[in-house]
Amino acid sequence: NTLLQKVSLDEIESNGDGENKNDAALYDILDQNSELLLEPLNDADAVMDRESIYDPGMSRDERFDRYDQVMEERIEKASNKSVRRILSTMKDYVSSKR
Repeated sequence: NTLLQKVSLDEIESNGDGENKNDAALYDILDQNSELLLEPLNDADAVMDRESIYDPGMSRDERFDRYDQVMEERIEKASNKSVRRILSTMKDYVSSKR
């Protein structure tokens, strides 16, 4: 949620012509927070809470697979097109770090 809060949905929705600019801004935010995003995927010893999408003992590849699966589900369930776009961009960004 923190990443989503940094990106103004109103700004993204109102700047249809500025999608590339908004995508660049979102990628900047993702780059600034890459350690936070990637830690549970890359660190087998990362502390997971009870609500984690990852199971103990999952390999790195299994975690990336689960991340992709969960993000696809969240994208499909999102009713706001801007949220879908942000989630899709996040998924693509994280997948590119595989």
